[in-house]
Amino acid sequence: MDVLVLDLTHGGDILARRLIARGDVVTVVDIYNLATEEQLESLRSEGIEACRTVPARTFDLLTAPSHCPDSLIGDAKFNERMTFHEIVGEIIGTTPFRIEVTGVKGKTSTCYLLARLLSLQGDKVFLQTSRGREVWQRGSVSEVLEKVSIAPTSLLTLPHDGYDRIIAEVSLGGSGKADIALITNLVDDYPIAAGTRRARESKATVFTDKGINLIPSDEQDVWKGSVPEGFVTYGDKVVFKDPATLSDGASLDLRYGGDANIALSSSYIPQASKGAFEAALAVAETLDIGRECLIEAIEGFKGVPGRGEVERTENGFLITERNPGISHISIAHLLSTLSKFVDVGDAAVIIVPATRKVCEKMDMDSINDVVRSFGAKLYVLDNDTGQPPVDILRKHDLTLLFQKEAYQ
Repeated sequence: MDVLVLDLTHGGDILARRLIARGDVVTVVDIYNLATEEQLESLRSEGIEACRTVPARTFDLLTAPSHCPDSLIGDAKFNERMTFHEIVGEIIGTTPFRIEVTGVKGKTSTCYLLARLLSLQGDKVFLQTSRGREVWQRGSVSEVLEKVSIAPTSLLTLPHDGYDRIIAEVSLGGSGKADIALITNLVDDYPIAAGTRRARESKATVFTDKGINLIPSDEQDVWKGSVPEGFVTYGDKVVFKDPATLSDGASLDLRYGGDANIALSSSYIPQASKGAFEAALAVAETLDIGRECLIEAIEGFKGVPGRGEVERTENGFLITERNPGISHISIAHLLSTLSKFVDVGDAAVIIVPATRKVCEKMDMDSINDVVRSFGAKLYVLDNDTGQPPVDILRKHDLTLLFQKEAYQ
């Protein structure tokens, strides 16, 4: 089969190598012109035609990311078209028991909590998130591996043995072949592919035809037209106790085999991770994991490093949020969550320039509108040190530092 692969930025090189290994004739195009000449030459040395412009000829198959605009296809013709999600699902093969997680917000936190939960019950867990790859055993990280993209093509490089469970965060959907597919939420059905498609269409590709699909109970109307029959809903079994403060942390009631009150760590913002707790409970029910194991997983959870991380300053608190999904939506979500138990009216919101490979820019006008709506003050730094200036920390009791980084 003569296959045209568009987009090296989101794992087209991985896909091209898998396709040529199965006997296809493969052309891969660096449509964003971000690859080095050395990267292209490496592909060429393996028998792959690697170029920067789309050839004007007819192919048996065109495959591209779901968010690739049709305008980038150029003058190429094709007899069949598949998204990266679809072709990954076709060729992924067998892995250890795999949980794929997608959604708009909370994906990484959910994956981290699941890794802690499953490793506490005795599993050796391979975790892949936007922070990279890790091995989890006995409730914590035992080995840090390489950083990878969470594009669907990265699923093709997951291990095929040596682990009991795999947990994989996927940016815009999944393979459709996981043992458990989990949606965190769709708080914003944002446009993709130059506004010709919506995020929901792509994220729905995570739903599996061979396992269990978990969706938030308050989003049934959103997903029921896309998810196979027999899906399982989750939510409404985690209740936060009031009052809560940044200094004292929070506590919650967990409804799982009887109510349990759990004191939570003050190193992160638990209220922003409610969806992750609900998802972990749903997975525990699905896999028949004991109540005490779930309690231990939640009670000892410290959050995700750099994601809503809370630390004391000289006169207040600094909350650091470093991830590729920072937007006016995520900033509004955090400010709204905090406003329920602390005063955010005099908070400082600091935006730091992107420092790593991300594929979307921040809408500064919308961010400014959000920050002003909460009465907070916006600062945009002109450096990439990632450190909040001391003078800002001294002016405000509460400082929120947002840095758009890591892989998407």
